Amino acid sequence: MVLPVYEDEFGYLSKQRRAFSFVEGTTSCVNFELKNLSKVVGGGGGRVMESSPPSPEDKIPHKGRVNDVFACMRYVLLILGRFPFIPTIPTDQFSKKDHGETRIGGDGRIGDENFGGQSSRNGLNYSSSVKSLSWIYFGTTSIFLLILLALSVFSFLGVFLSWSFFSLPPWTTEQDKLFQSNLIPFVLVWSCLLSSTVGNISFLLNRKNVVKFLNFWNVAVDKMDMKVPNHLKRFLHMNNLWFLFFAVLMVVSTYVLTIQLAQGGSSLMGVLVLRILIPNVDQDYEWICRSFGMVIILYAMYASRSLLFFFVFKCKILRYCIKVWNSRLREELQGSPIQEIDEDTNCRKLFYDHVILLKLVRLTDKVFAAILLSYFGSQILNMCFELYYVAMSNTFTIFNSHGDGLDTFVAIVLLIQNIYVFLSVSLHAAYVSEEANKSYEIIKTKGISVHDSVARRHLILSLQMSFHQRMCLTGGHYFVVDKPFIVTVLGAVVTYFIIILQYGNQYQSEGHSLQYSMNESH
Repeated sequence: MVLPVYEDEFGYLSKQRRAFSFVEGTTSCVNFELKNLSKVVGGGGGRVMESSPPSPEDKIPHKGRVNDVFACMRYVLLILGRFPFIPTIPTDQFSKKDHGETRIGGDGRIGDENFGGQSSRNGLNYSSSVKSLSWIYFGTTSIFLLILLALSVFSFLGVFLSWSFFSLPPWTTEQDKLFQSNLIPFVLVWSCLLSSTVGNISFLLNRKNVVKFLNFWNVAVDKMDMKVPNHLKRFLHMNNLWFLFFAVLMVVSTYVLTIQLAQGGSSLMGVLVLRILIPNVDQDYEWICRSFGMVIILYAMYASRSLLFFFVFKCKILRYCIKVWNSRLREELQGSPIQEIDEDTNCRKLFYDHVILLKLVRLTDKVFAAILLSYFGSQILNMCFELYYVAMSNTFTIFNSHGDGLDTFVAIVLLIQNIYVFLSVSLHAAYVSEEANKSYEIIKTKGISVHDSVARRHLILSLQMSFHQRMCLTGGHYFVVDKPFIVTVLGAVVTYFIIILQYGNQYQSEGHSLQYSMNESH
């Protein structure tokens, strides 16, 4: 048997192989150990740490539990046209050889032609074919969001910069007042439309990698013998209920409490989108304009947030898998093997599981790169304006007959919702990096001892080579999502908020003047 050969797609592991080749030609002693490593890495076998017989629940394939946990979220995304990938009858799609991880000799592991084939025969796979009703529905909703984004941007440029894209009459005084008093809700909805549109384009152009990512998760969890925790299903349920509560709150605020934050924002979005088709839509069809604007707000916000919570869901599973692998590594390095064959088998299994985790991190980073870029790119602007809206909420309640309290309450709920999404996405991505760093700490603490077996020494050496490159999630390799990144973003939000707040007196005086003129007219 020989050592596995890795292509450039596994950059850090190919460096590991080259490092072994360099050491192999240095001393005969290390060369002898490297030959023993080929026996550790190349052979077959499974984990022998289990002493008790499996329970009936353990006989269920773990890949089935991944699909079961994600089922609730997938159905919601499917109904709203946000997730076009449907589990299909098993095919040989994932059984094809992955030339990025090739092995000479095989044991049903990564790089082998049969790697994943058994999972394909025992479970459902996702397909990248666009010839399905789900993809047609996804394309329809994507075009709808793209049209909304384009029309809102054109109308915004027309009123804010006086650019003329269509033959439309100039804005009336009432429309200009509506725009000035609801600019901040427009910024929030526009950023959600941008993020969801980028996610749609990313899923369409990158659908093969997304399918490979989804299918490989089923294979990885099963091969690593990981039990998917049930609290992940509760996490998805709670997030869906939270957004349902937010939708009900927005509807009640618009049609029952007539709060300006909800009424004005929905009316403005309806005017910006429908004004190109119906110039006086806010006067002739006020109720239709407001209702259509409410649909835009709710759908745009959930369309962008749903993809982010899909990312959080995968981060939580990934962190759990790395945590379990760390406990197995610590147990193996601290224990004393009874038989040499057990030591070889456990080290080989740990090495293979580590390679699986590396590929999971790489695929997660590739699938969600564009989504994270668009989200974090607009998040600073969102939170700055939302903080300003809460601080100056009395300025925007000119038409609110119920006072400032309810308007401020809705603004605070909206701010809390946005901060919660930001912290959830950022922290769970940072937890993956922290858990991976614990693996390196275990290796550094243990070190290499002359009393260790050959298999254990080569396992430690290979992992040390692998951890030369940081194991983390990024936004398209433009930034690393970790805790220092979170502090940087929050610091920028506070800084820009103070700058924006300096202009509050000007807007506040204009709002009071407008309110005084309206009172005089009545």
